[in-house]
Amino acid sequence: MFLERSTHLITVGSIQDLPSLDYLINIPRHVKITVAFDASVNHLKEDYYKDLNENLPDFQIGMHATKPDIYICKLITEEEIITNQSFFVQCAKDYRKLGEELMSLFITKKKLKVDEDFLFLVLNQLKDRKNQNGKVGDWKYFLHGFHCHFQHIKTRQEIEVPIMFGKEFGDLDPYFFFFIY
Repeated sequence: MFLERSTHLITVGSIQDLPSLDYLINIPRHVKITVAFDASVNHLKEDYYKDLNENLPDFQIGMHATKPDIYICKLITEEEIITNQSFFVQCAKDYRKLGEELMSLFITKKKLKVDEDFLFLVLNQLKDRKNQNGKVGDWKYFLHGFHCHFQHIKTRQEIEVPIMFGKEFGDLDPYFFFFIY
């Protein structure tokens, strides 16, 4: 089950509008806070960002380079990771299995002759406007970079499958864990 993250916007027009650390500590994990600074107080943004990073170690804090925004999300704690370790291991196994199934379907439907060790060489040839995206089975696909993005047509489930490791499709790319959604 995927938990949708909701965004709560806080517009800051004065120093009194800045959310307190106590307020932020108590936000639920599924809530992302966007603190938007009015032009009159935008000079406070960088110091507030530094203060948040120093005082909220269990949060992901991001500051936009050009927009007057700071993004705040509560991270999963080490205790929660330990408690749910077997669940996360199963998620990784399920990810690999689904990646293998989707790439097998893709290769079969596209009638590709692949080199077991250099699959990406064949797939790179498909990265043109005509073949880069389409549909296989109940999934839409989009070949890009080092991955093939799949989205289930009915459920909207999405998965990024790596294509750079031969027929190993279970590599968990840390890039996709970085962003605040």
